[in-house]
Amino acid sequence: HVVTVLHNGMLAPLTPYGIKGAIWYQGESNASRARQYQTLLPTMIGDWRNQFRQGDLPFFIVQLANFKKVQEQPVESGWAELREAQAMTAANDTNVGLAVITDIEHLGPTFREMQVNGSQARLTFDGVGAGLVARGDEVKGFAIAGSDGEFHWAQAEIDGDTVIVSSPAVTAPTAVRYNWADNPIGNLFNNNGLPAAPFRTDAHAW
Repeated sequence: HVVTVLHNGMLAPLTPYGIKGAIWYQGESNASRARQYQTLLPTMIGDWRNQFRQGDLPFFIVQLANFKKVQEQPVESGWAELREAQAMTAANDTNVGLAVITDIEHLGPTFREMQVNGSQARLTFDGVGAGLVARGDEVKGFAIAGSDGEFHWAQAEIDGDTVIVSSPAVTAPTAVRYNWADNPIGNLFNNNGLPAAPFRTDAHAW
């Protein structure tokens, strides 16, 4: 009855409308029957194509993500078998895509630590992925302050997986902020296309 209710209540009312494609994230409840899913998923895709009258309807499967604790030893895994069924479905249909998300980053570059050398502050990041990059001619969004606590817009240069920040107005940096504004202008990303998270090195507990 559940399947009938889901179909009649959620899918059937949409079939008169035109759609460009489908993005599908599901499988947890089928993980104990992954072999059956090898048949169920392509059958459902075919049924949707029939109901929407689009024989080549693009269908994009988001593979199951990481779940629960990391096993210390190799194990049998229903979730892994379900991912396999999803991959097989995509491999057997030229208009079905697969997004593998077992290694996706949840964030772009995130501030880790600051090291001061003279008038320069070197910032180290986690989540750099394939490397840091500025979307534009120069890195924007950084501000720097000295002991007086007054922040000035800073020059910023990407140096490997770090960013070097300085300003002629600050001879001895004590703090750096990035995208610290209601409507920030920062353009620091990693090469995976994920933006750096706003931060301040002078954060304090409330």
